[in-house]
Amino acid sequence: MDAMLDTLAASRKLEESGMPEPQAGAVVEVMNDAVKNLVTKEYLKTELDSRFSKFERKIERKIDRKFEEHFGEVDGKLGKMDENFEKVDERFEKIHERFEKVDERFEKIDEKFEKTNANINELRLSIAELGKSQAWGFVYVCGITVAVAALLFSALQFFGTGAAAAPVNVPDSGAYRIVPPEFPATPPGDDLPPPEVTLEPDPTADL
Repeated sequence: MDAMLDTLAASRKLEESGMPEPQAGAVVEVMNDAVKNLVTKEYLKTELDSRFSKFERKIERKIDRKFEEHFGEVDGKLGKMDENFEKVDERFEKIHERFEKVDERFEKIDEKFEKTNANINELRLSIAELGKSQAWGFVYVCGITVAVAALLFSALQFFGTGAAAAPVNVPDSGAYRIVPPEFPATPPGDDLPPPEVTLEPDPTADL
């Protein structure tokens, strides 16, 4: 950028100060050449702005390229991580399915145990009822046995000693029937006495 210098005005001032005209012209020319090699503040600012702009664009291009490279690498790594997470999710889903199957098996086992417990309770009740029935049946059989034995004893006594020697509480006919005990609808408790088996004359027997 050329500096602005009025050589004619400068030469006149030098001549007015007492310098000869040839010397004044030479000094002005030297000063003009020196000023031409100097730069002004505006020129320096413009040049610096231009160079900084070029440098900034260059840096931005490098940064953008580096960012693209790094982002590409990061995207690749994130893609691999996503694949790994998907595999982990699949494994967890399989494990969850297995746990669901195990829970179903435990539920079935619990149902079987409940049914087994119910069957055991029913069996216990049946055994208890059967035990009571057997006890009453045993009492009934014992009563019948005692009644039959008494009847046989009375018959032997009657036929052995004659009608006159028969016991007072046995009729002359010698015909008896066994009156079985009356069982309640449900077996009584242990505190109640067992039913009795009695003998009474048979009204339908031949006299």
